[in-house]
Amino acid sequence: MSVAGAAYAGDPADAIQASGMLQVMGTVVDQDRDPQADPGGYGDPEADPGLAIQRARLGLDGQHDAMSWQLVFGMSQPYDSIAAQQSSSALGLIDANGSYRFGADAGEGVGLSLTAGLQKVPFSREEMFSAKDLVFLDRGVGSYWLNPTREIGLVADLGTSVGLRARAGLFNGNGSADGDDNTGKMFVGRVEWGKGDAYKTWSASAEDAISVGASVLSDTDLATGTLGVDVDALWRSSRTTVWAQGSLATLQPRNVDVAPPEVLAGTKRVGATGQLSYFLPLGPAPEDTDGVEFAARVSWFDAATGVSDNGDVVVGHLGATWRDVRPGLDLGAGFIHREELGGQSVANDTVRVWAQVRAGRSLGGAGAGAEPIMNAWRKDFVGTWRAGGDLDGALVALWEQPGLGLVGSFQMNQPRGKVVVGRPYPLDSFMYADRTLRVRMDPYGEGRDLVWFELTPSADGQLCGYGYEDGRRSEAVAGTGGGSWICWSQQQPAAAANATAPATTP
Repeated sequence: MSVAGAAYAGDPADAIQASGMLQVMGTVVDQDRDPQADPGGYGDPEADPGLAIQRARLGLDGQHDAMSWQLVFGMSQPYDSIAAQQSSSALGLIDANGSYRFGADAGEGVGLSLTAGLQKVPFSREEMFSAKDLVFLDRGVGSYWLNPTREIGLVADLGTSVGLRARAGLFNGNGSADGDDNTGKMFVGRVEWGKGDAYKTWSASAEDAISVGASVLSDTDLATGTLGVDVDALWRSSRTTVWAQGSLATLQPRNVDVAPPEVLAGTKRVGATGQLSYFLPLGPAPEDTDGVEFAARVSWFDAATGVSDNGDVVVGHLGATWRDVRPGLDLGAGFIHREELGGQSVANDTVRVWAQVRAGRSLGGAGAGAEPIMNAWRKDFVGTWRAGGDLDGALVALWEQPGLGLVGSFQMNQPRGKVVVGRPYPLDSFMYADRTLRVRMDPYGEGRDLVWFELTPSADGQLCGYGYEDGRRSEAVAGTGGGSWICWSQQQPAAAANATAPATTP
């Protein structure tokens, strides 16, 4: 679950957002019910038929100018029977961090942000997927056992308008939210290039995305040293998404006279995960997010390449999740096949069903005049608006989504540049000040050729303002050819537009 960053696009400069998530997993069929015959292993939680709380999250996040913060509490079931020996499902702190952004916003130039506190480690693409977006509600065995999840530390994140991004982080490396208990440290570096939302396996608006990344890790824990590498890629064309990643870790015992090491001798661990998915939309309107994501995933993990035993496993998932069956409710079902590549092979396939509930609410701004629960200014913009002038017939749809704030899409009805006629393009980077809403469109998903619209309510019920290419606002305001003055007339009443908008939360 992620409750920070652009999750509250459309909120004013001072904003606080509350959000929650509950995931329930039901085991319908499990072949290995006898704990003596098969006590479980990597990728097998040994769950007998019944229900379990897979995850629960409750959090707050806020923003003030270039600063943002998040505080999230929750619980998760241990990943498998091996992880259950090292962790528990007790309620605890999930995220607690603050960020400061220097320079440009994403897609507008070069920008740097620093984040300190308990946060996700920027190493593995799948581990950085938000839990609410996981089609099977869990991650691949090759990802879980080779990649760090959350740590206390400091991360520097450098982004550019051409899609290049570099992150570097220094962490305690002990996997604890209670602070550091030894002198060891973890360093992580990641470089990637991409365009579009490449940290999500589905897109209701059929947004294309592509990204490739590589990460390195050095962890000098008290009794075990680890060197790791990860390479990954994601490609989405319209409604089809393919992603894959591979990881390698080398573990060496150290300071064995101080504490027991994780391994007794030098050990190499390898793993890989790949997934193919397709999103079938069910909603009639472009802004609807309800639809079914069908997916197949295969994940492989070898706990020690020099040994052939039950630590060599491959786990396959096949299933689907129906997103937004009702606003904020997802339902899914799937089949899991587990295969031991070494050691004793035991039938341990599983059939699961699951449900996810998401909810969010704006608590208003922290500044003077802030309104609780909902920002009244949004009511002036909600609806479907038709352009006149140079963009005659073009449509902008703006609606409220719980947990996200004000969101929207843009659609052309006549050829102009490379914009596809009739295709809804998502709007992003919502900013509101002095009664003017400023929104951005990235029509080609490349972080360039950006288009901006400034919308100000007029006395006759229209929205009027300049539309211009990125970087030409001063020319537009001066009337020297940098943009066009556009007035938008409402085509759909605000109440109706708001009623049809689906609910999604971070």
